[in-house]
Amino acid sequence: MKIKYSVLIMIIYALLLIIGLIYRYDLVLKLSTALAIFSSGAMQYSESKKTQDEREKFILERAQSNAFISVMFVILMSYLASDTYTIINNFRPVMIFEVLFGIGFMTYTAMYIYLSKKY
Repeated sequence: MKIKYSVLIMIIYALLLIIGLIYRYDLVLKLSTALAIFSSGAMQYSESKKTQDEREKFILERAQSNAFISVMFVILMSYLASDTYTIINNFRPVMIFEVLFGIGFMTYTAMYIYLSKKY
């Protein structure tokens, strides 16, 4: 998948996520999560070769670890913010997990692009 298409998909994801959270449209949130999962899968499998070299393995491992760290950071910040703003009472838990899945996969895609250009 070309980088231009990936950046376009990330912009569309961000717009869908913002609209879905503001207006609480479940269908739009599910669509944004599906788009995030599809784009990260397409990014990983379209540019990989049958035998991965060390550079490709490093990029994949690094992108996965950074995506995990970003999702854990969002969970920690939401836990700290729940004291001032009750997230659980205002949003359904399913919606929170959908948003976290989307953030994780989009962070993976962004880190894959960044690390591919850097290394």
